Amino acid sequence: MAPIEITPELVHKLKAYFRITPQDEQALTLLQDAAAQHVDAFLDRLYNHHFEFPETKVYFPNSETLRRARQGQRGHFLSLFSGQYDEAYFDSHLRVGETHDRVGLLPRWYMGAYAFYIAELIPLFTSALASISVGQNIAVRQALVKIISLDIALAWEKFYTNREERLERRIREITALSEFTASRVNELIQAKKEIEDKIPLVDILVELAKIAAKAENLYDASEGIFSKLLQLLDMEAAELFIRDERTNELVQVIHHGLYPVEFKSRPRLKPNECLPGWIAFNRLPAVTQELGQDARFVRSAIKEKGFRFYAGVPIHQKEKVVGVFGVASLKQHPWNEFNTTMLTGIGNLLSWSVPKGYTEGQR
Repeated sequence: MAPIEITPELVHKLKAYFRITPQDEQALTLLQDAAAQHVDAFLDRLYNHHFEFPETKVYFPNSETLRRARQGQRGHFLSLFSGQYDEAYFDSHLRVGETHDRVGLLPRWYMGAYAFYIAELIPLFTSALASISVGQNIAVRQALVKIISLDIALAWEKFYTNREERLERRIREITALSEFTASRVNELIQAKKEIEDKIPLVDILVELAKIAAKAENLYDASEGIFSKLLQLLDMEAAELFIRDERTNELVQVIHHGLYPVEFKSRPRLKPNECLPGWIAFNRLPAVTQELGQDARFVRSAIKEKGFRFYAGVPIHQKEKVVGVFGVASLKQHPWNEFNTTMLTGIGNLLSWSVPKGYTEGQR
């Protein structure tokens, strides 16, 4: 499902469907002064309510997170009474739903927060409503129902479309895995007699496919995939770097195995920096049996832990190098082109499963 695109036509259509008229917009502005006067007290009660339940309290782990959330909620609350419900308003309220979906807020808690909103709004505006005519009073209450209903719909739109996007991504991952497995199986059938004394790639793929099939997505399965791969290769560590398109740096998105602190000592690498950077810059695989003597490998903490062997391959998508996949060991290992091909295939598979935006710190 394509993401919702906010256009003047869509704004007009939704306002017409929710029966939000210019009179409604004007009626809501009658509450502007009262909203500004009571917003902080309202937010105090809202966040006290959140903190009464561990399921919602968990989303505010520190004071800075709470401050940012409260600041955003303050603007959100006041915008309900702005009288300006245009493209910018729609876009802003869609982003609220996107944020809630990104942090994993379940619909039950999201709808519960709206129940709090609705229950608290009318008492909040008792004085303001008492100062206007009966006709205006009725108009304001009707307009409140409409604008809150629209607000719920906009946020729910992001829940729904994001769920559809995740489903489509899962289908693409399964298709990629099927195509990858089929192509490698065909290669093994053709070369069976030549590789009988080498690592049975088909067995590895079957094992990895079993692990991936049990997970929501391949990224969540990475720990199991890496664990099985290291076991089969008799290695002690593996890592995956993905290129950040904004900075052109390599970002370490996955590490599995021994000494995670040492391997993550340089989580971002510039082009041609360290051995993974060299691999990406030169678009070539690299194998070294003595890390201590390889000047390209500059993460000295890993060398100090006794690692001797490292093999890494560039990961390509549509002829572009998008990352590097590498394995490391405390001892030397025999290595050949077959191993390099296998490492490249698994690295490519994992790279497609990394969620969009991960290198921007959204995960």
